[in-house]
Amino acid sequence: MNLIVTQRHTENEYGDWTDSLENAYVSTFENAGFTLFPISNSFGSVESFLTKVDYHGILLTGGGDVGVDKTRGIGPNQRDQLEFSLLEYAVKLKVPVFGICRGMQSINSYFGGDLERNIRELDQNNVHATPSRHQVRIFDTKVVSELNGDKKVEVNSYHDHGVTIDGKGEKLSVFAFFEPLNLVEGLYHEEFPIAAVQWHPEREERLQRIDSILLEAFKNKELFWK
Repeated sequence: MNLIVTQRHTENEYGDWTDSLENAYVSTFENAGFTLFPISNSFGSVESFLTKVDYHGILLTGGGDVGVDKTRGIGPNQRDQLEFSLLEYAVKLKVPVFGICRGMQSINSYFGGDLERNIRELDQNNVHATPSRHQVRIFDTKVVSELNGDKKVEVNSYHDHGVTIDGKGEKLSVFAFFEPLNLVEGLYHEEFPIAAVQWHPEREERLQRIDSILLEAFKNKELFWK
């Protein structure tokens, strides 16, 4: 399955903006049966890129923060604009999308949601240190069935921003949740084949069972990607 994949966008020591993609994405998704086609944040025309690549899905990766902040009146940064354009095409053409960490936050922002930008301030009992591991509750019955009835799974955590239930975007439903801080850890769109997780499957030494289930479903257009 061919995927268009987004990349980090950072300024180097010379003041030049650069794109980068962690090798772990390539190896993890290649081992799961995907081929990645990175798109630059500076690409002028998303439509032009899409017409030149034989793609079957879109992967919105982690790394960096979503720039758009409605509460402070801050508009989207360059990477936001690229990812929002990709999501616009995904919605129009019903292209499967999988978001990871920042990718989930980007999806939530695109559909009108807000972000919690200071999780550490909420975390008075230090139950969500970064980086760390913690358990999340799985709500989706089909996923629970694939997990042989397990309703809790352990995942990694590398994020300081996140999505709360109150900040969830329009027509987005929750399938994974971190109860102590009211944080969404997995969500999907009710109408389009778009879903995401807040954790990083590619940073595991070996794929967790939950990640194998989600990647296989994404590849086969099952579960949230039908």
